[in-house]
Amino acid sequence: RAATLTELGEALRMLGRFDEAVAACVEAVALEDMSHGTDGWQHAACLLCLGRAEQARSGPLAARTAFERVAAILDRGDVAPNTRAAAHEALARTLREIDPERSRELAQQAASGYRAAGPAYAADLARVQVLALLPPLTPFPR
Repeated sequence: RAATLTELGEALRMLGRFDEAVAACVEAVALEDMSHGTDGWQHAACLLCLGRAEQARSGPLAARTAFERVAAILDRGDVAPNTRAAAHEALARTLREIDPERSRELAQQAASGYRAAGPAYAADLARVQVLALLPPLTPFPR
């Protein structure tokens, strides 16, 4: 059921139905919490979904908690390098404005993960390498 809710959340996000996407992902996380505890690797997909939905609905700061949690979980476990890289990339994008140094470090970790995942992830690698080189965002003057 959690996997189905995660897929539903991703689909709703892509349709621009952000509130519904967040609700589906929150329910998926709650189910994973009940089934596997609060820090199982099984949370990766639903936490990434939740972070993406929160980011689409409310911006990067709203997504930070979900992305921090999934990165911490995946850093402790033996998971596919592309999955860990996706979490690092998402968190790097979220932190770009508020913690540029950590954002660059995470982008570099994501690049290493995509590189280890093989040629099928070349586009992801290229995208995250650009992120690692970008200067920090500066707010517009008011």
